[in-house]
Amino acid sequence: MRLYLKKFYRLRGFTLIELIIVLGISVLIFPLLYSLLGMSLKTLNTSNRNDLIFNDTYFTFNYIADEINSADYIVEDCKRNSLGFAIVNCKNEKGYRYVYYVFDGKRIARKAVNIDRKFDINVDSVGTFGTNTLINNVKNVSCTIKENLIKLNIVVFSGNYEREFEKIIAIRTF
Repeated sequence: MRLYLKKFYRLRGFTLIELIIVLGISVLIFPLLYSLLGMSLKTLNTSNRNDLIFNDTYFTFNYIADEINSADYIVEDCKRNSLGFAIVNCKNEKGYRYVYYVFDGKRIARKAVNIDRKFDINVDSVGTFGTNTLINNVKNVSCTIKENLIKLNIVVFSGNYEREFEKIIAIRTF
């Protein structure tokens, strides 16, 4: 009976050598898993940042293009920080909506004012004025207008990541 008990207790437990081997293997495997998890999180954050930048820029381009396509008139705008054009829409027989876009060093904003004159270049001091931010974290914006095309170029940054986008918008009136 005593021999049987010795054999039974010996089979149920682990030896010290087996425990040391398992700990040694664990010491090798866990840092690898930890580094893989870290790389996965870094890749996920980079992907999310790229998606956010792309979505914001896509929204901005489409918003500006939709407003250009629905414009009654497009006029040259030489205001400070303006992109170079302004959109005029007829609200009714007496009123007009004058919309232009500005770049203030970090964002692109849409400025709109309701006025009673058709082509009023100095609209900053008249009418009901409103401002909407379209996109933040903008490093540089350039806009060139040739014939019936507006070419927008936006450079967006996030942290140390920078990306350039370009869109050409056809206009029907200028």
